[in-house]
Amino acid sequence: MICPNRGEALNQVALEFLATGGVVITHNWGGHQVWANKEYCEVIPYKLVNVTHWKDSKKDSMWAEVSSEDIINKLIDLYNNRQKLVILSQNAIRVSNFFSFENMTNKFLMRLEGIKNGRI
Repeated sequence: MICPNRGEALNQVALEFLATGGVVITHNWGGHQVWANKEYCEVIPYKLVNVTHWKDSKKDSMWAEVSSEDIINKLIDLYNNRQKLVILSQNAIRVSNFFSFENMTNKFLMRLEGIKNGRI
């Protein structure tokens, strides 16, 4: 999956794709910072640029911009390096367990319990 978006929240679709063993090519800006990691993704460089043509943007709003050349190079690299592709895929399946509904629910409930008991 290729996610060259300019700014995204968590991106549940990409996380679900990782859970299938799919490899995601993306940057690690915005919500992707939570999960985009070279251990199980192909992380491409980005540069932050001013948002210029979105009517609801604030004056100092920025978004990520990636190069199509970087995306193409990552695709070619994965095509030519099947072992790397397999390793990224296996790692993606492992990390997706961290974001499972059960894990996220348990972490949320533990956090609430901590707040309730004044530990947080």
